[in-house]
Amino acid sequence: MVKVLYIAGGVAVAVISSIFFVFTLGQRSASYELRLTLRDAAGNLLPRQRVQVWHRGSTPLEFRTDDNGLLQITQSESFGSSILGPHRPGAFTVGLAFPDLSPLFYQFPVERSGPVPYQVFNTYYDYNYTSWVGDFDAAHCVRTHIKYNTGKLQQAVTPTGGKVQRWQAAAELRHLGKQESIHAYALDLALQLSGVETYEPR
Repeated sequence: MVKVLYIAGGVAVAVISSIFFVFTLGQRSASYELRLTLRDAAGNLLPRQRVQVWHRGSTPLEFRTDDNGLLQITQSESFGSSILGPHRPGAFTVGLAFPDLSPLFYQFPVERSGPVPYQVFNTYYDYNYTSWVGDFDAAHCVRTHIKYNTGKLQQAVTPTGGKVQRWQAAAELRHLGKQESIHAYALDLALQLSGVETYEPR
């Protein structure tokens, strides 16, 4: 009887341990090849354009588009995952700035292929949305209030320079397979200037 209980107890411990192992969250990474194309409002390519790539809290890295208005770089993003998945973050957050066109910092969260709304900040080192200007699409600002951390309603701030250069953003996201245990993706992001939103002094 004791032996049976011992075996049953061992089996129960093994099952619980297996469940715990399967569902315990850890950090994984996914890589993506970013192919960024810039165009002006008329649809013409923007060659040799300065582009800063940034992550919150890290000093932006500066690049330039080539003669065809294209910038191609490899990026990676960490996310929480169990042994069962997911194999990629909910969104690949592409942080970009365009010093010759605007003093602001843009984040394009790409969840899937199609149009991409984006967030605008006054600084790249914003951890608590204190410099958040709002959420935008190609035509206008779509959100000026947000609940952040404490659940309190937080209002967007006035953009540096008093205006926001808007972009029409569209993405194509493709899974390329697994490379050295990391899932790899191709992310084509096309940005076209789509007007300016001006803010009156408060």
